[in-house]
Amino acid sequence: MRVLEKNGDESIVHIEFQTRMPRAMVYRVAEYHGFLLAKYKLPIRHFVVYLGKSRTKVPTELPKDLQFSGYKLIALNQIPFENLVKSKIPEEIILAIFAHYPKHDPERVARIILYRLKEVCKDEVSLRKFITQLTLLSQLRKLDGYVKQIADSMPITIDLRENAMVKDLIAEVQAETEVYRQLAKEQRQHTRAAILNLYQTLHLEPALIATVFEISEQEVLDILRQLNKLWDNLV
Repeated sequence: MRVLEKNGDESIVHIEFQTRMPRAMVYRVAEYHGFLLAKYKLPIRHFVVYLGKSRTKVPTELPKDLQFSGYKLIALNQIPFENLVKSKIPEEIILAIFAHYPKHDPERVARIILYRLKEVCKDEVSLRKFITQLTLLSQLRKLDGYVKQIADSMPITIDLRENAMVKDLIAEVQAETEVYRQLAKEQRQHTRAAILNLYQTLHLEPALIATVFEISEQEVLDILRQLNKLWDNLV
């Protein structure tokens, strides 16, 4: 619930009722905290009301090393170009395309990076791979034209359209997509469980539940029918 304090400040109060306390409850609340914070950008207070008989000793706070308090910003455009391009690691040399360098001479920057890659790569296959990655990343700085032109003039055979050269990148994108798909699936499961909890425990009307989750009443009714059908099949 979004509440207005006496002093005029706004905040979010999240209350959950539990007949059983899972050990991972604090992580579930932390997940809710992230979604609510991203949506409302307000202070949030969480309460879990325990309805069970036995005493519970589940943790109610995250360990200090797991608490989120911000992040460290690494701005590549503030790192001197020379610091990255002089590296002997190809992955670091490629990042020099995002570093701080004279904006009036982009062609020279692309040429230095390419020739440094040629110096440190042990074979032509590796060189092709890193030039392909550089070409893709350089689009973010609108330097891909320079990179391709200089790469084409280098004394090696390079086909930037060859699929084998970008298989690693495609695999990484597919892996990240699968992670996001799994997270979305888990969130839907939490939402379905919460809807059933509100309906069975607090006997809230579907219309009110729909307002809480900002979905249509029909979606709530469909979820309840699906869950009831599943329960009947199990019984």
